Amino acid sequence: MKKYEMLWSILTVVMMHIAQLVSGASKQDTVYAKNHETSGGTLSELINNAPADAVIVLEGKVYKTKQVRIPHHLTLLGQSGTKIQPLDGTIFNALIIAAHPIEIENVILDGDKRAFWGIYSTSDLSVTNVTITNFYGNDKAPGNGIRHLPESDKNRLCVINSVIENISGFNDGKVGNYIGAHRGVLTSGGNIVIQNTKFENILGEEDADCIHIQTKDDSKDSWGSAGNAIIENCSFHNFGKRAIKIQASDVVVKNNKIRNEGNKIYSAISIYGSRNIVDNNQIDVSNATAALTVISGNQNRLRNNTVIVDREEGGRLSWGVAFDKASKTTLSGNTFITNGKRTPFSFSKSITSSNRRSMERNNQVQTRKQ
Repeated sequence: MKKYEMLWSILTVVMMHIAQLVSGASKQDTVYAKNHETSGGTLSELINNAPADAVIVLEGKVYKTKQVRIPHHLTLLGQSGTKIQPLDGTIFNALIIAAHPIEIENVILDGDKRAFWGIYSTSDLSVTNVTITNFYGNDKAPGNGIRHLPESDKNRLCVINSVIENISGFNDGKVGNYIGAHRGVLTSGGNIVIQNTKFENILGEEDADCIHIQTKDDSKDSWGSAGNAIIENCSFHNFGKRAIKIQASDVVVKNNKIRNEGNKIYSAISIYGSRNIVDNNQIDVSNATAALTVISGNQNRLRNNTVIVDREEGGRLSWGVAFDKASKTTLSGNTFITNGKRTPFSFSKSITSSNRRSMERNNQVQTRKQ
């Protein structure tokens, strides 16, 4: 099996070189880690000494390293079993810090609860077939799998076919502040693609979201555009507060599966911006304030979703969808499956009576048999 994995790694490198030749780009160097001593934390030194635009081919083993800082554009290409961990006895804020573009493929980033963040990037970041696990915040910073705060809204975040799990941290008893805001992915927007990725055990008693997109606010009740942003074909299970928090505009969330049971959450998906689309998602949350919440913004569209929510359980009420100050929001083609007879819709006074009736008519409500 390892023979085929090595052949695949070599083929990937060859394909990268061919793509460069076709595009007319400059030649990439290939650096094979097996030709370098990487014990004692020198993986970080190998990366630091690699030429710009190099492809670094890692072996299928565990690398215990000092904090990795990306000095210029690089590609890290692993094999089955390639794992990067903090060097024994060290504690980092981030395992990898990237102020320059980086592509990471076929690697396990294991914080071993000794790093707060898996990747901290302020530039283009592409992650494919990567597992990011065991990152844990403390009383100085929250736990994050990916912390992507680009310097420009033209910088890109791409997370494909990956796993982000076991992200948590310290809770200081102050709900809504920085310390307890644990995130699988935190990004400030600008060209985002998150596809076919699994999020699991993104936890925190105060605040924990699998994905949080937060752009700059551009008005009292709205947020700036996230550019071309899509979250598609992902799965979410076991999270502290939300699967997806959208403090942004122009985000598409479609064909995802969201499930949570046991602990009380706030919402599966929360929207604060404008022109966001939530389409054809399967949501099953037994204990939530509301499965879907639209807090603010304009012209959001929630359509063709299937939502299972325990509307009445043990004296508490959970909503299928709750609207606050949303304006011109479209709610259509959704199916709400509940265990209670009362309506799954919660409307604020800002939603007109005619708009309420239209929303109720254009969606299906089913009562689940007990």
